[in-house]
Amino acid sequence: MKPIRRDLLVLFLATLTLRLATAALIQRPGTMDAAYYAAGAVWLSQGQGLGEPFIWNYMDNPHSIPHSGFLYWMPLPSLVAWPFATLFPGSFLALQLPFALLSALLAPITYVLAWQQTGNDRERHPRRRLMAWGAALLVVFSGFFLPYWTLPETFAPFALCGSLVLMLGAAADGAESLPGFSGTTFQRKILRWVAVGLLAGCGHLTRADGVLLLLVVLGWLMHVASLKCGEQMPLRSLLVRGGLVLLGYMFAMGPWFLRNWTLIGRPLGAGGTKTLWLTHYDELFGYGADISLQSYLAWGWGNILRSKLWALGVNLQRFLAENCLVFLFPFTLVGFYRWRRQPRFMLTGLYTLTIFAVHSLVFTFAGPRGSFFHASAATLPFTAVAGVEGIYAVVGWAARRRRWPLRQAQRVFGGATVVAAVLLSGYATVSKVIEWQSVGSAYIALGDWLDERGDQDAIVMIANPPALWYHTRHSAVAVPNGDVDTLLHVIRRYEVSYVALDRSCPADLMSICTGSASDP
Repeated sequence: MKPIRRDLLVLFLATLTLRLATAALIQRPGTMDAAYYAAGAVWLSQGQGLGEPFIWNYMDNPHSIPHSGFLYWMPLPSLVAWPFATLFPGSFLALQLPFALLSALLAPITYVLAWQQTGNDRERHPRRRLMAWGAALLVVFSGFFLPYWTLPETFAPFALCGSLVLMLGAAADGAESLPGFSGTTFQRKILRWVAVGLLAGCGHLTRADGVLLLLVVLGWLMHVASLKCGEQMPLRSLLVRGGLVLLGYMFAMGPWFLRNWTLIGRPLGAGGTKTLWLTHYDELFGYGADISLQSYLAWGWGNILRSKLWALGVNLQRFLAENCLVFLFPFTLVGFYRWRRQPRFMLTGLYTLTIFAVHSLVFTFAGPRGSFFHASAATLPFTAVAGVEGIYAVVGWAARRRRWPLRQAQRVFGGATVVAAVLLSGYATVSKVIEWQSVGSAYIALGDWLDERGDQDAIVMIANPPALWYHTRHSAVAVPNGDVDTLLHVIRRYEVSYVALDRSCPADLMSICTGSASDP
């Protein structure tokens, strides 16, 4: 076996082992996202289809429980977990298995990316394998991302699809790579661009903002065509490549568009676009509220501007901490600057700026609350490779000035970077595992209490309806953002039997939740 193939196999198996060990520590979904997709997989395994036996927001005005599902969030994570929910009913570890596998592929992908990026530089050739290992280990021990990789939600599939789109979609002529395919150059070009579209479609089927992968690739193709405007038929070349990308995209998204059109008369649910006009995050859980352009403008330009600046600041901090592990941020900037003319890093930079702008200036409240964190997972292999390149460049500069032994200095600083990543990843994982361990206990206790009372069919109003259904199989609706009258209206409409309030309840109900006030 060649050393490179051996490295890739060792990386994959070691990463998979770490992911499985992490999954074994996480015994239940600790976030609403994970509970939502886990519940969706279980519901599918029961033969109930793509529905939701709960209501977690009122954006699409659901008529009853259960109702049509995945009109706000996309379905792929539940579809991936579905077979495992069928084979191993009741096991949350089983639901994590495919996501552990998908996330383990990111380390070999990063290794390949680093190997290819440093392949044409003779000066770096002796350090090529060392740099590839360093970048891959920064993805294995990916800081705040590490505890999320195995959860049955969007992190692993979107990071995998998105990173491959950015790797494959950056080629100017579309003729290279696609290992294992021995067709003609023409066939390789066709297969490459169809694969890019298919992966972008899978990214969109994973996350609603995954459509940005498609738009960024199409924008990149237009950029490449403009650079080749002096060549013969650049427009034809652009149309052919763009058409192949769209063909692959429709392979993935076409059936989903058709399903939604049949159900609601439109290709995608309307709830996601309403988040454009939120004036604070809790409006996402509003019932019958006026969420529109008119209400948004009535909020005032001063408030709008302040909210955009706040979102820009929060997302910048999140990118620094979550994607660049804090200490890697300046080296990542150096690496991107040094490779600023490399197609893959140009495309990745374009994608990063796009999601940063969209999740700050457009979806201003959803972005800082986690959407940007999720969407940025696709850039991790590139930030890791750029970070290692930046370390290599900075250490080389310092070694020349201070007369350090170059190779020794590179090993010392590279090793210190990996150790720091391991420590940060351990801290992030331990803290999240402890936090998530307690999540669900109250829901299980509530379910037991309802069963003891003989209220197996009771509908409960609670902060996290997917988690309650997953743990107890009791249908649930979300506590609406509003006052007591709003709460009572929702109770009557959905025939709610019990209301459970906790410290995450809306501001208008906080006095009742804390016991400082009461209401008959």
